[in-house]
Amino acid sequence: MPRKATGPPAWSTGLNRKPERVEAILGALRAFYPDARLILHFENPYQLLVAAILAAQATDERVNQVTPAVFRRYPTPRHMAEADPAELEALIRPTGYYRQKARFLIECCRAIVERFQGEVPDRLEDLTQLPGVGKKTAILVLNHAFQKPTGIVVDTHMHRVSQRLDWSHERDGTRWKRNCGPSSRRPTGSRRVPSSLFTAVGTVKHPGLSARAVRSRTSVISRKSDFVSK
Repeated sequence: MPRKATGPPAWSTGLNRKPERVEAILGALRAFYPDARLILHFENPYQLLVAAILAAQATDERVNQVTPAVFRRYPTPRHMAEADPAELEALIRPTGYYRQKARFLIECCRAIVERFQGEVPDRLEDLTQLPGVGKKTAILVLNHAFQKPTGIVVDTHMHRVSQRLDWSHERDGTRWKRNCGPSSRRPTGSRRVPSSLFTAVGTVKHPGLSARAVRSRTSVISRKSDFVSK
């Protein structure tokens, strides 16, 4: 079956992609979500890396229920590198795919110990060489644990919001970032989300807001941008 084509739908006007409208929408988002934050609980880069690996195919809330016991039993990468697989699997079982995740965690931390003296590296190229760590996980750790704005973690929710705002209708992450992120190939005035907001856009949630409320507010933000001069 041929892959469904991507691109702007019939209702798309392209107006929300104008620089002045982008700024208006970002301002509305800041006002609506002043305390937007990462839901995953962590105190250091190692803990966020572990939580991010466990979060694959699991909710953040479920991961937060599991990680306190994991961090008590394995407080550092060195402890995790020496973990008994069966014991670790039992602790993380509620997150799903626990055998694969246990293997990734142990192998990842062994690599951290062997290559980086037991410290989680703070460079994208180093993080993505670790077993079980993809680019999304690496960007998440850099953005939030190291406070190094590196990129936007483009997940299902980011796709939905960007489509609703008529910013991008691409399903491919690379093309999405080309449309919505800062780019040296695009004039400065037409850039979408500035790097300073990478830690506030994508992978963050507003405490207490349901998915329906988020969708509703996104629609309001999109409509409110109509006041911007064309």
